Amino acid sequence: METTRPLGRGGIEVSALGFGCWAIGGEGQAVDGQPLGWGRVDDEESVRAVRRAPDLGVTFFDTADAYGAGHSERVLGRALGKRRADAVVATKWGNCALAWLWARSPRAVPIPGFRSVAQAQENAGALQKGALTDAQLTEVDRLLGR
Repeated sequence: METTRPLGRGGIEVSALGFGCWAIGGEGQAVDGQPLGWGRVDDEESVRAVRRAPDLGVTFFDTADAYGAGHSERVLGRALGKRRADAVVATKWGNCALAWLWARSPRAVPIPGFRSVAQAQENAGALQKGALTDAQLTEVDRLLGR
């Protein structure tokens, strides 16, 4: 059985098994008060799980700005810490912010979120352009005032 596989056509190899981070996003509420997410979570347990995953061969992590209104991404970033370069993080955006910017890595692949079929088709076309270049990331930092 293969333990890794290519992600798209960009030459990035990822583990065949990915770590889905929706549950570590914890609680969240929509603007109208509707409960979102998975309810209460123990962030320290989430950090331990993320830190154990690479030891078991997992290099692919999937998250989104909507998972706990960015909480999943913050926990994932904290947990990966110095091992960030060993991980491929796929994240979606469009609900809260351009959340994938924290990655700052050529191994970051932005996967836009969508709310309609038309938007999904438009966003899928953007994936053909690949990850952002260093110049594009620098421009985003400039626009965000970093």
